[in-house]
Amino acid sequence: MLKKYKFKISSQRILEIIPGALTWSTLLSPLVLGYFYPDFVVFMLSFLTIYWTFKVTNGMAGLVNGYRKYKAETSVSWFEESKKLDFSKLNDPQTLPESFEKIKHFVLVPVYSEPYTILSDSFKSYLATSIPNKSLTIVYGIEQKYSDRVIADIKKIQKEFDPKNEIEIMYFVHPQNIEGEVLGVAGPNRDWAARRAVEELQKRNENLNNYIFTTMDSDTKPHPEFFARITYLYLTTDERKKRFYETAVHIFDNNTYEVPVINRVAADGIMVALLATWSTLNWPTTTEQMDTFSCYSCALTTLVKADYWDPSLGIDDSIFFWRAFKAFEGNFEGVPFFIPIHLDAAEGSGYLDSHLSLYKQQLRWGWGVITFPISVKLIPFAKDANIVDKISHIWTKIEHFVLLRATPFLLTFGFLMLTFVNENVKQANYAYAIPKINSLLLSIALLGLLPLFFVRLKLKKPMPKSWPWYKKFFISLISLPALYLTYLTFAFIPWLEAQTKMMLGKKYKSLYYTPKFR
Repeated sequence: MLKKYKFKISSQRILEIIPGALTWSTLLSPLVLGYFYPDFVVFMLSFLTIYWTFKVTNGMAGLVNGYRKYKAETSVSWFEESKKLDFSKLNDPQTLPESFEKIKHFVLVPVYSEPYTILSDSFKSYLATSIPNKSLTIVYGIEQKYSDRVIADIKKIQKEFDPKNEIEIMYFVHPQNIEGEVLGVAGPNRDWAARRAVEELQKRNENLNNYIFTTMDSDTKPHPEFFARITYLYLTTDERKKRFYETAVHIFDNNTYEVPVINRVAADGIMVALLATWSTLNWPTTTEQMDTFSCYSCALTTLVKADYWDPSLGIDDSIFFWRAFKAFEGNFEGVPFFIPIHLDAAEGSGYLDSHLSLYKQQLRWGWGVITFPISVKLIPFAKDANIVDKISHIWTKIEHFVLLRATPFLLTFGFLMLTFVNENVKQANYAYAIPKINSLLLSIALLGLLPLFFVRLKLKKPMPKSWPWYKKFFISLISLPALYLTYLTFAFIPWLEAQTKMMLGKKYKSLYYTPKFR
C-alpha cells in the first residue's frame, strides 16, 4: 500500500523564494517565452525601456534638487540656528531633551582592524564639529581579535588630539565566536557595544531622553555641521522619536583616487543614487519608505525600543529599520538632510584584490534581500501604517531587488535573447521599429545623465593636481560606460548570487567585513 506524503512549505520559505524567483523569471523570460509568446516579450522589453528612461530622468531631476539642498544646508550655521529654538514652542514637549544644553550625541562606531590613521582621521573630524566637544559620547565597538592594538590606538588618539578628554569615549570588546551570531558584519558588534553603553548610562542615572543616537563606520568623516543639523532636525520634527534621520549625501572620496576605476565609479553610483532617491518623489515610492543605510540617527530611546539589532542576521543597517517599524506599529519613517559625510570606497591590498573586495561588499549588501521576507511578514499587521504606505514598502522591495537588477541586463541582451530562440521575430514589423524607439528613449536617458557628471565633480574632492590633463580627461570620459558596466557586473552578479542562495534555502554564516586602507 502506497503511503501518502504531504509536502509542506512554510510561509517563511515562500517569501524567501519570491525575490530570486521573480528575478530569474524576469531574466530568462526572453528565452522561456520568446518562442511561444514573442509579442509579450517585446511588450515587456519596451515597458522596461520606458521604465528605465523614467527612472533615469526622474533620478536626474532629484539629483539636481538634492544638490541645491546640499548647497543651501551647508551654508547655514546649524548650531547657531539650534540655539535660537524656543523649547516652549516645539511640538511633542514630552519627548524633548531637558534643555538645549543637555543634548548629547551618542555616536556608535564599530571597529574591526582599522589602522591608526583611519581612526585618527575620523576622530579629528568629530573634534571639528560645530557642537561642543562635551556634547559627544563616542562608543567604540571593538572586535576581540585585534582589540589590544585598537584600544592602544584609541587611547593614543585621545591623548594626542583631545588631551582634556572633552569628548567622552567608551569602548567595549565584542567577544569572538558567540553562538548564533553571523561573522563578518557589523551588526553583532554594534548590538554588543550599544547595549553595554546604554547599561553604563543607566547606571549613572543619565536621562536617555537627552541622547540622540548616530551610528557610523570607522572611516566616516562628518561635515562640521553634521551633528548640529541633526540636533535642529530632531528638535523641529513632529513625532521625533518615531523617525530616523539620514543624510542623503554619502561621499565616498576618502580614498577615491587610490582605488581602481570600477571601484570609484561604483562608489560614485551609490552616492548619486542616494542623493537622487532622497530628493525626489517617485510614486508609489517616497522617501518615507527608505530603509536605514550606513549612517543614520534617531532618539537613543528609539534604539532601545527597537531592541537594537539582530546578531543572527547577515545584515544590520536595513534590519534596524524593520525592528523599529515593528516596535512603532508601522509609524516609523526617514527624514533626510543634506549635510555630507565622507567615506571610503571599497579597496583591497592590490588591484585585483580591490575588485574582489568590491564584489564581496556588494554581496553583503545584496544579502539585504533578507529584509523582503521580514518586511512582508510585518507590513500587513502594522496598525499605524496606511494602505498606501504598505503597498509602497512592498513595491520598494520588488523594485530594489528585482527591477533595478534585471532591467539593465535585459535592455542590453533581451532582444538578442529573443531572436536567438525565435528568428521569426526578425521578420515582424516591430523588429525594426521597436529597437529604434528603444534606442531613442535610451539616448534621451543618457542625455539625462549629464547632471550626474556635474554633481559628482562638485561633491567630491578634485582630482590630484599631479595628474596630467589627459589622465583627468580619460577618467572623466570613461565614467559613464564604466557606470553602466557596474550595472551589469558588481551591481548585478553578487546581488543575484545572494537572492539565488536565499531562494535555495542557504544562509550565510559569515560575510565580508570590508577592510580599510591608508
